Amino acid sequence: MKKKQTLSFIITIVLAAFGIAFTQTDVKAATYYVDPKGADSNNGLSKNHAWKTLDKVNSVKFLPGDKILFKSGATWNGQLHPQGNGNENQPIAISKYGGKIKPLINGNGTANYVRNSGTVMLINQHDWIIKNLEVTNYSTTVHSQRSGILVINNTNAPEKNITITRNFVHDVNSDTQVDHAWKVTGGIILIGINEDLNGKINKSKNFGFQNVSVTDNQVKNVATAGIRNKTTMLYSNGSESYPKLNKNINYENNTVDDVFGDGMIISEVASEGTVKNNVVNKFCNANTNYNYAGLWVMSSDNVVVEGNEVANGMYGSNDGTAFDIDLNCKNVIVQHNYSHDNARGTVLFMNYSRNGVFRYNVSINDGWDNNKLISYLPDVDTEKVDIYNNLFITNPNTAEIFKTSSQNRALKFVNNVIVSKSGTIKAFNDDNMTGDIDISNNATYGFNDRWFVNSQNIKLKNPEFVAQLLADIQNSNPGIKNINIAELLQMKELQNSGTRIANNLTDFYGNPVSVTPSIGPLELK
Repeated sequence: MKKKQTLSFIITIVLAAFGIAFTQTDVKAATYYVDPKGADSNNGLSKNHAWKTLDKVNSVKFLPGDKILFKSGATWNGQLHPQGNGNENQPIAISKYGGKIKPLINGNGTANYVRNSGTVMLINQHDWIIKNLEVTNYSTTVHSQRSGILVINNTNAPEKNITITRNFVHDVNSDTQVDHAWKVTGGIILIGINEDLNGKINKSKNFGFQNVSVTDNQVKNVATAGIRNKTTMLYSNGSESYPKLNKNINYENNTVDDVFGDGMIISEVASEGTVKNNVVNKFCNANTNYNYAGLWVMSSDNVVVEGNEVANGMYGSNDGTAFDIDLNCKNVIVQHNYSHDNARGTVLFMNYSRNGVFRYNVSINDGWDNNKLISYLPDVDTEKVDIYNNLFITNPNTAEIFKTSSQNRALKFVNNVIVSKSGTIKAFNDDNMTGDIDISNNATYGFNDRWFVNSQNIKLKNPEFVAQLLADIQNSNPGIKNINIAELLQMKELQNSGTRIANNLTDFYGNPVSVTPSIGPLELK
């Protein structure tokens, strides 16, 4: 379908033929309506002349500023794969009209690209907004790798300005067999890859994304991941690498609930990565041999993870923690987050990463299946993670604070509060730990491990008071916006007792931290 051109556009073409410059080249944007009671023979330009099918929408090459609006409360079966590109000032938008109920796009098990296909899919497109849709991709008969909303870039240039907001993506049952599953499937997925849709590998190295905003979405009952981005460089010998080709990637105010594998992953980011104010609940809900985690960062630089809640993770092989600073990361900060009731623990720190920070977080009842709080692999000073001013309230079954795979580690663990309901919890799973280990200025209650029983750490008093507060917190099971740890930490021995680590910090509640900080995630006055 060709759009009617404005007079200025025609004049531009004529003048260009004579070598005369003319800048007004915009085509007037249009709004198209889609209604199951419409007809594809209509022009789609009004509610009374709406298009009917997804096939009609998919056949049109849309122009900058166009809007494609689906009838509120209506249902379409199949794949939505519109064509065209917007521009920085005039994105193309998909949304709804005529009511508050989101229109439903039901993929019914898409399978048109062997590595991944989506109910709503963009391929090598930029400047798009996808919002206010309900999306599913469920089938008991179609076996494929698939997602709800999927954006693919396999060109030799980064695609820019993708916004995915206020959608409800649910019931996506991608193939999760270990021998066939790919971890880049699920709810809302962005993939940069040097492979075309027929599986042919090219030598492209610039297939990432810039200026991506994934905000205010709800993702429920999907496989294998809730929300993630990824760039993958494939090679003919079967190996792959993970180039850091993404910039300005933002996940904010999303909810991921009941997911087969990973809750949320931000990966291959070179700069300006933000994961903020999201909730991940019931991740890794199946007992598999794959390593999954709640909310994690992989192969990325300069990412901030803050203000998130991660809860009720069930399984996860060697991983399974709420948070994870994974391989090949640099300058990743995880702060002001709340994790609770995660079977396999609070956080994983992989080696081969640098300048990781985990601070002013709260962990309650993590590691409840006789597991650890922290899985820790760094063993050289250049990979040491700064872990400070956190609160850990453990489950009686939690076996150790740190789980390691060797006796040599490089570790900084300072200004933390650790409250145990079990007197048998140990600092490490191995009693013969060595290396550059700094465990100092922490406050503990309920256990006597040798790493914490020394003049550099303090023991909390008034155990009855502490125990009652712990029971109150766990019985109410509040979310991150309502959790109240202030009364628990109002102890004089914590105030101004911490070691200064960095400048211009704020505590768990956003209060400024003084030059002489308190121990724990709350700045006491």
